[in-house]
Amino acid sequence: MALHCVTLEEGADLEGFRRAVRQLIAEELAPQHVTWVVAAPDLFGERDEQEGEAPPVALPRSVGEMIGLVVRHNDPERYALLYQLVWRVLNGERELLHIESDPLVHRLNGMARDVRRCLSQDAASDGPIQTGLRRVDREDEQESAMPTRSKPETEDPRDTEDPRDHEPKTLKELNAAIAAAGPLVPGATQAVFGEGPAHADIVFVGEQPGDQEDLQGRPFVGPAGRLFDKAMKEAGIDRDKVYLTNAVKHFKFEQRGHRRIHSKPTAGEVKHYRPWLMKELELVRPKLVVALGGTAVLALTGKQTPISRSRGRARFGDLNGYVTVHPSYLLRLPDEETRHQAYDAFLRDLAHIRDLAKADPRTGELPLAAE
Repeated sequence: MALHCVTLEEGADLEGFRRAVRQLIAEELAPQHVTWVVAAPDLFGERDEQEGEAPPVALPRSVGEMIGLVVRHNDPERYALLYQLVWRVLNGERELLHIESDPLVHRLNGMARDVRRCLSQDAASDGPIQTGLRRVDREDEQESAMPTRSKPETEDPRDTEDPRDHEPKTLKELNAAIAAAGPLVPGATQAVFGEGPAHADIVFVGEQPGDQEDLQGRPFVGPAGRLFDKAMKEAGIDRDKVYLTNAVKHFKFEQRGHRRIHSKPTAGEVKHYRPWLMKELELVRPKLVVALGGTAVLALTGKQTPISRSRGRARFGDLNGYVTVHPSYLLRLPDEETRHQAYDAFLRDLAHIRDLAKADPRTGELPLAAE
């Protein structure tokens, strides 16, 4: 299906977003089939009015309030993110905004906080509010971006529930939430979940699924995964006893003829998926988290750091960590001698990782070898 392009005016185009969402929902266009463009009015002239106004969209009040805030942000993806929210709420995820570990909700909450902070700083001034994000006239300050259901005379008990009640409490629940959210970038066949024991001692975090992982729905089953299996076996690490996952849960690629070529996720895409990864680690609670490559380091630390500087033992929040190369790096090396040296270094890292996972977490001491 071809992408449907929606063009909105610069600034907080609440009315344009309302109108677009009504039309998109009426046509049942999912977020992955829509692209959003912001441009000055003189670049696209008068708006094309649809024949026959699409019917209003009824949303929970909390969603309308979120839209009213986030359209004021300067993030170029704000409309796409908000439409994802609307689509998911209308398709069975009414309580979505209560699930703070969901990457979409996590990101929207951050944007809403930015706007609230700017609004509170400018509240004492007269005239238009200069949020530092998007210019909004004061008379529009309380306007909801979408029609909402009338507020009931008695408070909806769901509005007073503890948001933590909706947080995934098991890996199965987390995976269901990931599957329901759909890919951030169109094209992926399916979400690729983590795999391994629910309370493994070691978690290996890669970048994103590749072509084979996307087709099979399992992590590390392509060429890099097979090399990783070989290296783990040589280092004395049993794949069945470790947990394997990725920073990004969907395959991003470029289509070249019949081939799907891996495309590196952007920092924004890594940030989008980060809450899921952190929730995954919270549920597994491993002794050691291993970042395989720079994207995994970015996801775990929020910082882009060259592997040459960060390789070795690390800390990821309150978790013991280790940084090494991604096995796909070994496949890209140009000559056999270089590959051989890099593979040996990778094996040394894996041996160190194996030993660290056996160490006493309080003292770092390894258990005595059996006589």
